[in-house]
Amino acid sequence: METLIVLDMLKEIWQKWGEEKRKIAPRIKHLIDSAKKTEKPVIHVCHIYRLSDKLYWKSHKKHVLVGTIGAEIIDLLKPETEENIVRKRGISGFYGSDLEHTLRGMEADTLILTGTATNLSVLHTAVDAFQRYFRVIVVEDCTVGYPGKEEHEWALRHLRGYPFDIPVLTSDEIIKRFYKAGEEGEKI
Repeated sequence: METLIVLDMLKEIWQKWGEEKRKIAPRIKHLIDSAKKTEKPVIHVCHIYRLSDKLYWKSHKKHVLVGTIGAEIIDLLKPETEENIVRKRGISGFYGSDLEHTLRGMEADTLILTGTATNLSVLHTAVDAFQRYFRVIVVEDCTVGYPGKEEHEWALRHLRGYPFDIPVLTSDEIIKRFYKAGEEGEKI
């Protein structure tokens, strides 16, 4: 089963980053709506920290703290319920989370990755998913690098290359894939 994963579209990250990220939110929203219409699950994976994460704070400034407005999903993409929100404690969606357990329980086999940042959470989640034998697709126009386009392009080149050979598609290609799979009743 194909599952749409939305990584770190959080208010605090949203406020700090440049203009490029603002372009991806409406595209991700369109993907979420298409996934729902074609009965594809959507999981939001959110990076949060606690004040007790003292080792992390030695090298990073405090951000996306649990219980703060900054750790909430942006309003445009906020799910109706908390059911499909997975909290993570590191860069990869799999680190310090129950993402793998959730996906295995849903019988997911293909993960379609969107969100921030291509060279951080998207890259590390994609590699970790690959190593866990999930098929992975990255949505090029629904991801953004930090701090910018150069990092985005670097991460996509890395994912497309050996040994990963992860497909990188556009949101339009994913939406066509969703609807075609629904019409034919089979995976593409």
